[in-house]
Amino acid sequence: MHSGYSLATLSRGLIGCFLALYVGATPIAKDIELPDALLPRQSKANPNPLDYAPDFSKDPFPPYPAVKNPDGSLIEPKNWRGTRLFGWKGCDGSAKDIIIEAFNDVHKIASQEGLYKNVDWNSQAAREIWGHGTGNKAIPDNVKDQIKQIYQSVEQVYDRWWTPPFGPAPPWFWWRYLWIRVQCSPDGDDSNQCGDKPSPPQCPGGPSTPGTSTGIEAYSDPLEEYSKITFCNIFFKSRDYPSLGTAIVNAKRNNQGYQKDLWNYQNRARVMFHEITHLDSFMNAPSKSPYVDDVKIKYGTGKGSGRHNERSYGPNNIKILANYEAVGKGGFYTQRNADSFAWYGMVEYLKSQGINYPSDPVEARKPTQAPRRGDGKTFSVSDDSSVDTNDDVDETADEHLIPGCQDHPIQDSATFGDLTVNQDAQPSCPDKDALSGVPYNVFYGGDQTENGDYWTNVFDDFCMAIDGTVNTNWTVDAHGKQNNSNKTMMMKKRTPPPDPDHYDTFSFHLAWAKDNNENNGCGQTALSCYEAFAKIIDSPCGHQGGESNVITAAASLTLPDCGTYSYEVTGPDVPKPQGPPPETLTTVQPPTPVDTTSPAYSSCITDLGASDCGPKDEQCLVDQCKADKYCQECKIDCSTYGDIP
Repeated sequence: MHSGYSLATLSRGLIGCFLALYVGATPIAKDIELPDALLPRQSKANPNPLDYAPDFSKDPFPPYPAVKNPDGSLIEPKNWRGTRLFGWKGCDGSAKDIIIEAFNDVHKIASQEGLYKNVDWNSQAAREIWGHGTGNKAIPDNVKDQIKQIYQSVEQVYDRWWTPPFGPAPPWFWWRYLWIRVQCSPDGDDSNQCGDKPSPPQCPGGPSTPGTSTGIEAYSDPLEEYSKITFCNIFFKSRDYPSLGTAIVNAKRNNQGYQKDLWNYQNRARVMFHEITHLDSFMNAPSKSPYVDDVKIKYGTGKGSGRHNERSYGPNNIKILANYEAVGKGGFYTQRNADSFAWYGMVEYLKSQGINYPSDPVEARKPTQAPRRGDGKTFSVSDDSSVDTNDDVDETADEHLIPGCQDHPIQDSATFGDLTVNQDAQPSCPDKDALSGVPYNVFYGGDQTENGDYWTNVFDDFCMAIDGTVNTNWTVDAHGKQNNSNKTMMMKKRTPPPDPDHYDTFSFHLAWAKDNNENNGCGQTALSCYEAFAKIIDSPCGHQGGESNVITAAASLTLPDCGTYSYEVTGPDVPKPQGPPPETLTTVQPPTPVDTTSPAYSSCITDLGASDCGPKDEQCLVDQCKADKYCQECKIDCSTYGDIP
């Protein structure tokens, strides 16, 4: 039961995506002393994940896993690993323990290599759950990779390192994602989406399906400030939802007929696994895989001319979904269905426990029209031509509980949030000859500076403040701060990694201009802003010049029917050592390309690499370059230290 079709409101803003804009000095927890509070994305030599944490000081229980060592000291950033659960609204001690147990069990399921690495696509289980089409109806390799990517993402929810070499470089834009707010019904379910209060339930995805229970096990929301999962009474109190361990023990104590039925392995970890696949930012959706929904299917009941119109929950329905075959659609629908991921994950875990694939229930029924999104809309235009006009029936087709509610909000994939940053949104820089003089990894791709401080992408603070409904224009310095003084000093050396301090002479004009239509900016968030600028810099606009490492002076990316992100770089005249008066950086022509395959180039690099010049003696290296016959032969510009490869 899922989140939806957009990373719409972060604010990633992991989307939901939820980069919390934590700015204050409020203590995070009563018994924890924090480092000095940081402004969002502020550089600091020793940042700590808690600098970017939500305020959990009033939570009834501390985050899980703990943020402190057993001796009470803060965990060092290099030892932080995995996502933290926090909030606990409406949860008592027993509910908290059950959620933690399920969270740990999700990791046990997701750790199976048969999910994210060595998938047996020809196995009976894979064919019955993901699809068994052949030829032009088979699952293509790119879809298989996307399915594996979702499983890998679920595993990394628990295991992801927060620091290099396995995690991102500080100051950790992604730290803001690695928190999930958990709540418990009824007190933690203000809108009664679980249906556990006397008033009628308010389904997250719209009206309930006729003939089904309005109750749901849990529901997720990736569109809030932090991703959120709310657990319903069914999750805690129903005998049909034991722990993962209890489900395994029950099966092993029963006969072969019991063990053969996949329904008998229902458990709380499977429920939480399902909900996590709806957390778009954690799943890298849609950048690496499509959004994971609860796909609706319409199929015959065998009881007359009526049709069932249900979401693909449970072993029966996920198999019916997999039975739908269409040219070019192999795996297209199953990879968009959360319960397909959850139940196939269970199958692989059962193998690790010595339990063979429970092949029941066997399903020969097929959808009578192209499967649809959880909100009933078609996935593509071609699906509109496949329509079953038979009436729906109100009775359930099977004896098992099929929740009638959608378990996550859905927003329109055509207009909202991060999904707009896709193949339809292409960077534009018409004048590729107008170079900024700024390396791409100063603008995007932070690293550690010479003095040990960390720095950020130029656009990070801008994106943190984005409101898609309002046109926004900022002028920032190379650190992304709105305090640029346009100093007129010469640039210093450009040795990798480049240091923003060496680009204090530049100003970066960042802008978001929304389209004037009813979409009202399409719910732009920090995540969609971040990915828009990243896409610009990853394009040819960010890789010009003789070594393809300089960004153009101006570039933009338009999100159709939503708005446009853009940047423009300005700076002082940079004197040339010889020749005519200097040109401004925004009109400098690219240097003559150096033939990096020539023997002279190779000899030049060898000579300079063996130089006796001191590491900070720029003039020594420049002089040696000018005196080296090989460097002159291959026409390397020795005038500045930064131009020497």
